Amino acid sequence: MARFSRSKKYAPKSKPSLNAGLIHLFGMAVIGLNLSIPLSLWFTYDLLVQSSLNTDLATVHFQVFMEKNVLPDLLQDAERELSEWTEITAVQLIAPEQALTEFEHIAGIQPGNLTSLGAANPFPPVLTLETENQGQEALELIARRLQSQPGVAWVDYDAAWAQQSASFMRAFAFIIALLGALMAFATLLLVQHDIALTIRQQELTISLLLTFGASHRFIIRPLLRLGIRQTVGAAVLALLIAMIMRSIIAPVIHIWLIDASVSHLSFHDLSIIGAHWILIIFLAALAGTAGAEISAMRHLRRLEQGLRTN
Repeated sequence: MARFSRSKKYAPKSKPSLNAGLIHLFGMAVIGLNLSIPLSLWFTYDLLVQSSLNTDLATVHFQVFMEKNVLPDLLQDAERELSEWTEITAVQLIAPEQALTEFEHIAGIQPGNLTSLGAANPFPPVLTLETENQGQEALELIARRLQSQPGVAWVDYDAAWAQQSASFMRAFAFIIALLGALMAFATLLLVQHDIALTIRQQELTISLLLTFGASHRFIIRPLLRLGIRQTVGAAVLALLIAMIMRSIIAPVIHIWLIDASVSHLSFHDLSIIGAHWILIIFLAALAGTAGAEISAMRHLRRLEQGLRTN
């Protein structure tokens, strides 16, 4: 009897049939798509956090968005007047053409392609200002003074963006955690379903092994490998999708944060991204192992009870 617990010859076949293989691949794809949603949101959240960490809070950056049809003379007068304010330490004019060039560079668009297609330049003239952080009340006073200047459409600055984004970031983190927990639970259910399907297909073989005294660990070992392969493959698929989404979202976030006066934006390097991959794949392997073992042990007990009854 003991030879059945050591020999691989009598183990349940780990190579499923064609139909079962297609079902496992389909399950892997479903798990991967499910996991890609919280992963994409996590990467987006991580980009926002890393960007906010690079904000210099000692120096506040104002952005004064002028009206699109403002006259050049008025724009020059505004730049000259603002440079004379004692609160302002630096003034820089960003022309619409310069903003469009920056946008094309970040978005990977060939320079001049947008205007060559007849599209109008959507960017207004912008005056970027620097001042020392003298407190929220002083910053709000400067913002109101800037807003009252002729030709000014609206004014934004670092501290205002930070205040507005704080509650958003907390809600965003909660949504990611909730989706991650739901998708992890869904992953366990899908793995258990596929393992249960495999056991039903090999029920006769497994029943014979149980009859001849094979151990549970010997029987479920190939099922554990199947669960790990499925979740690790799904995690790799989800990470690839999330990285593609990250490459699309990163330029959008970069442009948005520039508009919100956040400077010196930097993203994670490859070593940190690699650490994310290792962590996600490790957690996926744990989920596959747990799901496969739970499902296998439940069905093995069912089969053993049936054998004792018969």
